[in-house]
Amino acid sequence: MDERSLDILGAMRKHTTVNLDRDLVREAAAILGTSTIVGTVHAALAQVVERDKRSWLARYPLPDLTPGALNEQHRGSRPE
Repeated sequence: MDERSLDILGAMRKHTTVNLDRDLVREAAAILGTSTIVGTVHAALAQVVERDKRSWLARYPLPDLTPGALNEQHRGSRPE
């Protein structure tokens, strides 16, 4: 997003009229476990942002991050 896009968005919350596919919203709500259109849109946006962050991280080589190392780290984090 460029600077101009951020200016257009303005405040953190904004009332906007959007045409949404009702069937798609219902399907997304069922998947996301949300009960309102606003909640569904917010949850979907949050998932897109998180997916992008994970994608960004996945592009870096992490040769020491093996399933065995993860299992060992997980075992070490559990209280006995």
